[in-house]
Amino acid sequence: MFCSNLLLFFLYSERIYLYYSLHLLFTLLNYFMGCDALHKDFTGNLNKHTDLIIENTYVLSFIFYTTFIYAILEKASKAFMKKIFFSYLGFMLFYLSSVNIVYFLDNQSVIRQFIYIALLFRIISIIYAFVIIILLLKTQKKNNYLKYILYGTIVLVTWYFLHVIFNLITDNYIGNHYFNLIGSLIEILFFTYALNLRKKMAENERDVLIKMFLIKSRFFANISHEFRTPLTLIKSPVQSLKA
Repeated sequence: MFCSNLLLFFLYSERIYLYYSLHLLFTLLNYFMGCDALHKDFTGNLNKHTDLIIENTYVLSFIFYTTFIYAILEKASKAFMKKIFFSYLGFMLFYLSSVNIVYFLDNQSVIRQFIYIALLFRIISIIYAFVIIILLLKTQKKNNYLKYILYGTIVLVTWYFLHVIFNLITDNYIGNHYFNLIGSLIEILFFTYALNLRKKMAENERDVLIKMFLIKSRFFANISHEFRTPLTLIKSPVQSLKA
């Protein structure tokens, strides 16, 4: 799906496909690192930075998910929504840079160093997701595909919420990881269908515009022909009289 959406970005030059493909890429890397943390078959020397890579990919997947949703709702978004979006984006970038700086200074586990800030990041992300859901509820009637973006977001937020809750009450990191995995897989189904529906709607609109252009061209061609015939008939005797 990452490759498919990246290809669509190059074909149509629409940013939403780029944002969604990057969201999928970092989601994939996050799950890959999380699952490989048990066996350490693929990552080799990267394992000493597993916590850092997992947290980085986790936050980056959220950043590009957020920008994807914002790009989808950009026309429908009001000024206050833009302020909320940029505030949340600024918070995520601050959190990401802080995690990396402190990690390389102390060379300690990201989760141990930033347990409270990491929890704050997750709580704020859930609150922001609810804001997105409310905005989607208000705008879904305008475009049919937004309904499926709404369904995918609700599924993703629900499973992400379960992931945060079970992280607080249990120590089964890999088991809790599957809450996000299930939510992401269902979200991908809804979002892929929504983007496909959006593409078909855009193609239909383009076809309608082409038909309207052809009708207008034919109309003006017919009018010009209706003027040309009598004018040609008038021109000859007028030239004779003039001579």
